[in-house]
Amino acid sequence: MKTLAWIIALTIAISVFYGQVSRGAKTPASKDSASSATTDKSPMPQVVAQCASCHGENGVSNTRYVPHLAGQRRSYLMSQLRAFHDNTRRNPGMHAVTMPLSEKSIEDIAAYYWAQGQIERDNTDGGSSVNLDEKLAELVAKCDRCHEPNEYNQDAIQQYPILAGQRREYLAHEMRDFQSKHMRDNQMMYAMTDLLIGEEVDTLAAYYENRRSADRVGSR
Repeated sequence: MKTLAWIIALTIAISVFYGQVSRGAKTPASKDSASSATTDKSPMPQVVAQCASCHGENGVSNTRYVPHLAGQRRSYLMSQLRAFHDNTRRNPGMHAVTMPLSEKSIEDIAAYYWAQGQIERDNTDGGSSVNLDEKLAELVAKCDRCHEPNEYNQDAIQQYPILAGQRREYLAHEMRDFQSKHMRDNQMMYAMTDLLIGEEVDTLAAYYENRRSADRVGSR
């Protein structure tokens, strides 16, 4: 009986061993498959799944006050995720989401959304449907010095967000947030938004929603 038990135990051990070897032999093939899948565009990191519930699977938000992330500059996204994580940009919901994130996760999220490219929208008219008076036209020129690629910001462009194509409700909310001066410490944006009165905020937000950025156009 002892001999029979020993033979059975040995048989099981050998089966387990060869099963592990067999599974291990498949590992290089799966890596190759993953590598070929990332040739054109990286797959969505698992950590992005929680972001997708609000910001959309590909970074295209379907919620009015939630920003699009697709095609947003990578360095800007990383800085904002760190700010939410550290609570220097105060938003209880985003703080809770970003608190568990490692630096690697922050980098992966930012790289993924940057890789998605800008959103293709049928209603984009370059902002021509929004009538800007002289004051707002001058203000747009000032905004673009930071938010669009030009001779003024060649070394700093990555730290500023792309505004063109963003949801108007989100943009208007953020501008009024800066006007309140109680959520974020940004003296430049305080000064810029202090120039806006009443409905000028909504007009400027609508203008940018209908624009295309010069940055990463056609990348998607």
